[in-house]
Amino acid sequence: MSIGGIYGAYGQARVSKSKAYSRALDEYIKAVYPKGTAKPDTLFIGKNEHMDGVKLPGVVQGATVDLLTSEDAQKKLSYRRSLIYLNIVGWLDKHTAEFLIVTFLEFKPQRHCYLYFTNAAGGEMKLDSLRFKYPYGNTRKVKAK
Repeated sequence: MSIGGIYGAYGQARVSKSKAYSRALDEYIKAVYPKGTAKPDTLFIGKNEHMDGVKLPGVVQGATVDLLTSEDAQKKLSYRRSLIYLNIVGWLDKHTAEFLIVTFLEFKPQRHCYLYFTNAAGGEMKLDSLRFKYPYGNTRKVKAK
């Protein structure tokens, strides 16, 4: 799959790479922090080669989004009590988008979130499924949709 934008099955408008990543992050936050659950004030998102050209909004679901390298995040951890760091990788093609979000708490891996979308009418992304895996065994489980 290519990393570029996606087009709908019926020639809908292009969904930008930034919009696709933002939508995946939005769905992740809604799943991990349902209404009434305290959210962190800031989510730190790791810069990686898959995110070249991706512009994320400054706030998603009430949490500030800060895009930085893992080295910069480690420096922040030296003066912050806690830090939630996400690595996001996306695979986009004409009809679908898949994302893997790996959550780190104090740089210890916690869980993997897998999100699958299809491009719906009007160029909007429809969430097909969202699931979590806990390969590290020492984490709080989150109910998937």
